[in-house]
Amino acid sequence: MRRARVLALLLIPLVAGCDIAVGVYFATKKKSSHGASVQVGPAVDTTFSIWVANLSAGVLTDAQVQTNIHNNGGQPTGEWTRVGGFTRSTEVDLALLPGPWDAILISATSNRKYLLDAVVVLNASGDPIASFTAPTTNELMLTPAEAENLPDGKTSETDAIAGQNSFIFKRFSGPVAPLVRFRVDIWDMIGGPTSGDTAWRSTIAVAGEQRSGGMGVFTALGVEKSYVSLRNVVSGAIDVIEVNELSATGSFVQNVALQSNVTGKVGAPSLSVATDGDIVVAHSVGSSDLRVRRFDPTLVTTRWNQPIVNGGGTAARVEPNSLSLDSANNAILVGGYDFGGLTGFGHYMQRLRASDGALWGSTPAPPADLANSYWRGVVASGTDDIFAAGDFSGPLPSTSLDVFTRKTSQSSTGAETWRSLQNGANNLADCGNAVGVDSGGNIYVGGFITITGPKKTGTLQKLSSAGVAAGAPWPLTLTGSSANATADTEILSLVVEGTTVYITGYETTATQGQNIFVMKIDVSGNPLVLWRRTFHGGSGDDRGVSLKTTPTHVFVSGDIDVGGGDFDIFVWKLLK
Repeated sequence: MRRARVLALLLIPLVAGCDIAVGVYFATKKKSSHGASVQVGPAVDTTFSIWVANLSAGVLTDAQVQTNIHNNGGQPTGEWTRVGGFTRSTEVDLALLPGPWDAILISATSNRKYLLDAVVVLNASGDPIASFTAPTTNELMLTPAEAENLPDGKTSETDAIAGQNSFIFKRFSGPVAPLVRFRVDIWDMIGGPTSGDTAWRSTIAVAGEQRSGGMGVFTALGVEKSYVSLRNVVSGAIDVIEVNELSATGSFVQNVALQSNVTGKVGAPSLSVATDGDIVVAHSVGSSDLRVRRFDPTLVTTRWNQPIVNGGGTAARVEPNSLSLDSANNAILVGGYDFGGLTGFGHYMQRLRASDGALWGSTPAPPADLANSYWRGVVASGTDDIFAAGDFSGPLPSTSLDVFTRKTSQSSTGAETWRSLQNGANNLADCGNAVGVDSGGNIYVGGFITITGPKKTGTLQKLSSAGVAAGAPWPLTLTGSSANATADTEILSLVVEGTTVYITGYETTATQGQNIFVMKIDVSGNPLVLWRRTFHGGSGDDRGVSLKTTPTHVFVSGDIDVGGGDFDIFVWKLLK
């Protein structure tokens, strides 16, 4: 007769969506020919542990706490409470484990090595408010300084030995404590990082003000290059249009100035990378004109150069999402343009042939609008379809600019297939900044609606393949943590892949100004945020401006305030 008994001990999940440590003890009793029983011992625990404590309640210094833990084999002593065992980056909500916590500790056994990138303290809204700086550790945390500050892909390795765990902890004080929420960015040495983890981030330090435009990434076997277009504000009256190139590790490679003496000072340059690595850039020229050029991957050789002369007195403009390449590398350009005469300033669209930059025979006429509305973003889908997003004066009862989305095609030379107008509840100025298409033909538009304040609220709209807006719970709305009636939040860029949408932009916080955010959203049903990452540069307003993806990673370019009126270009690479 065979008998089996199973004893399972489960650590209760404290954070939805996080890894849960599971320990299971299996014992099987089987009668053998010798009458002996065979037992299988408990599974080896390969998790790392997260602990919290209220160290201010005691009298021990951090050095004394460290000694006590070391003398206990690296096992935290009585003042520590274990949150749980985990195997990857984890966000902990301490509302599920209430207490006056002021310290966080990470420990690991010799059963598995982990790489700790950062421990970030969050407020209740998810804003980053502190991180591990000068933490206390034992000698079995290698290069512990790499676990300091915000996630950057540089890591401290746990190197525990039998009988002595590795550990690292930090005590917090002031307005940071008591702790309410934090995130541990960590991965095991075998499995590597998981979705949402940082591969690297890079700040290109240059004196003065640099503002990000569009970015692009080229990947091939053993090759990865990222490019960021930008406005270098050399004076109050003049910009220089430039491109920064970064290596596969985020190191600065070169800066190339493309256009000097730009006095129009509107919009931002746009950039796309062709399948062969060529770079296509659209930007302002002089006081009111535009130019689109295709360069070789070194940005030395110009393949073709297409000037676009403005037709009136209002400066033509492009934005970071104004360029999209179709499957044949033809460039679709959108923006704003002064057509002159009674038409005036309005929506501009053109196609530039991949081989030589040749334009359509005629520029599609813009939809008639008394307001100076224009396109902010475009996506080419396949070889023919084009979807553009921006703003437009809506029909009554709307009395303001609405989110405007239009489908057209290359075969029709930009003629309208359908249009969609979405007016916010407060009937104030709204706009679409970026657009993408999912595998089912649904269209997603990221931008903002304005509510009473006035205050921009970030929105992600979903439209059917026929341009019909989805009902509740769409649109997805985003607001920052600031209670200020004029504190803005915007989605500035997005990429749609299958039924996943990646977005970036900025959100206004209660105490840090504007922070960059990056989000991964499952849109197979109701919108579900899979993860959200934020970045605060430390001095003022920061923005995520352009987002691109590769088969494995998400890239975001933006600009961060480093103090004294100095804004630097910032690039962030995360695992998809």
